[in-house]
Amino acid sequence: MIKDYIQFLIEDIKFRKIYILFIWFSFFLSINLNPSEFENFNLVSKIRLLLPLILIFISILVIKINYKALIRLETIIFIVFIISYFIFNLFNNENPKTNFFWPVYMFLVLFFIVAIVKNTEIKFLFKTTIFIIFVAFSVYFSLATFQLTQYEGTIHFYGVMGSDQSYFGIKNPPRSSGIARLSLVIFTFLYLYFLISHKDKKNKLFLSFIGCFALTTIVPQSRTVSFIFLSINFLIIFFYYKEIIKNKIIVLFVLIAPLIINFSYDLFQKVNYKNDEKRQELEKPKIIPEIKTNTDLAKIKKQKINKIKNSSKKRKIGLESYKIILILKDVNPKDPTEELSTVLRNSEVNFEIEKIERILD
Repeated sequence: MIKDYIQFLIEDIKFRKIYILFIWFSFFLSINLNPSEFENFNLVSKIRLLLPLILIFISILVIKINYKALIRLETIIFIVFIISYFIFNLFNNENPKTNFFWPVYMFLVLFFIVAIVKNTEIKFLFKTTIFIIFVAFSVYFSLATFQLTQYEGTIHFYGVMGSDQSYFGIKNPPRSSGIARLSLVIFTFLYLYFLISHKDKKNKLFLSFIGCFALTTIVPQSRTVSFIFLSINFLIIFFYYKEIIKNKIIVLFVLIAPLIINFSYDLFQKVNYKNDEKRQELEKPKIIPEIKTNTDLAKIKKQKINKIKNSSKKRKIGLESYKIILILKDVNPKDPTEELSTVLRNSEVNFEIEKIERILD
């Protein structure tokens, strides 16, 4: 009886749209939750993580599922990829078992779109998805931009990193590369819509709008996103070359202009960075060193080493050299090792810095 009533409700067009939208939105709600931390989550976070699974299970019980759609060629390709990912996690002992969450949820998304959502509902779902992504991008990009204006010295979007305290206390926000990915999705959608559906192919206002998202895609300096951005542009040019040859202004607005602006911005940042370094060098107080010769420096270093060795002999410990890899978080990019070096020197640890690298996504 209850099942029949639920089926009746879901078959109602308006209610079905709301129900489908609710399931789709539940997938977005589960983003940014790490399943390995499930036991530490509060009740709301646990519900957020499990809600898509629960709703899909309910749908299987009360909705007519199009199982035949799962054996289409394009669907099978995705299923093979998901199974491969599952097998990789199964035989890779270094990965935690909670990593099975990702292929399972990848399949749930595929199952929902292919077997539950009707063809007539795909367009509605697609528009809703773009709207959600656009809102998320607008919020995070605005907050990130405002936060950058609060920094002193060189400003660069690559420095926007998500953390518990970033973006005015908003927990686990996307990093700069995450914002770039959101922008890339919107850029691709607008670009294809313009080529396929928009009548005025020389509408400079619309092209400028697309160009803005092209710029916000590459400005964060994410190499992966930038590569995908260029690949998408070349693929679109390849498949829509007739349309683009007729309207060469399109390439100017969506590719050439954003690349030139990004190059200029990056060059400006590098010049500013060098000027900041020079200014800091000039502003440093001149300290007359008490030790003037290399011989004296060598003596001091030897005394420290002997002190450590003598201390170790008392404890009967044989000294050896070790290479320890540390990741320094939230440090000044102009002198990332300054604080660490000070601490180690004060503790009389014999060390040397071999190489400094910036972590890129």
